[in-house]
Amino acid sequence: MWGMKSALSGLLLCFVLASCGEEKSVKAEEAVETEKTIQELAEQGDANAQYNLGGMYFGGEGVPKDYTEAVKWFRKAAEQGNAESQYALFLIYFHGDGVPKDSTEGTKWLRMAAHQGLTDAQYCLGLAYFNGDGVPKDYAEAAGWYHQAAEKGHGFAQNNLATMYRLGDGVPEDYTKAYMFYNLAAVNTKAEMINNLADAITDKELSKTNIKDMKKRMTKEQIAEGQKLTREWLERKAKENGE
Repeated sequence: MWGMKSALSGLLLCFVLASCGEEKSVKAEEAVETEKTIQELAEQGDANAQYNLGGMYFGGEGVPKDYTEAVKWFRKAAEQGNAESQYALFLIYFHGDGVPKDSTEGTKWLRMAAHQGLTDAQYCLGLAYFNGDGVPKDYAEAAGWYHQAAEKGHGFAQNNLATMYRLGDGVPEDYTKAYMFYNLAAVNTKAEMINNLADAITDKELSKTNIKDMKKRMTKEQIAEGQKLTREWLERKAKENGE
């Protein structure tokens, strides 16, 4: 469900090369120099450079594509506490790119990234607990991690948490909170990829469908309370963000 190529696209370090005239060779030389600098910094133990170098090898950006090298550099950075590299290792172990598939090993790295506050990692750890992938199935733990990601505006976390409140899975059944989180998820229109990139769906489309279903189950008073909770949540976040 997590879509390796989509999730790791943000890891890749891209070099912008000029495409015209005499500047092209100069820019290409600058790119090579940049690659050398990243390699040197990575070898010297710089975690950010190691993370970037891992992304380069994973995507074949400026270097030959090599999953084994990618894993090596991601691991070096992850062992130094680089959350993005920890999350990358989770995805790599989950899909078996350059390593044997190992959900337990992947979840170990995922947990580290989630505890450091990486939003996508918190959502994925919630999903792991919900499905029992690499960890024992635990709806209460799933709800807790979904909640952390939902607080940061993660649309699918908000949607999944809403469903848990609707059904009373891991949390007390609460239609007003379910309605609120479905509404919040509908605000987030970022496209998400599911089913190993086979299908695309937006948070907004998914949540609108769920909102319609919830309204059929709720009283007018519950709907009004859910709308009030939604407004209060958005106002609180706006204040926190200085908007």
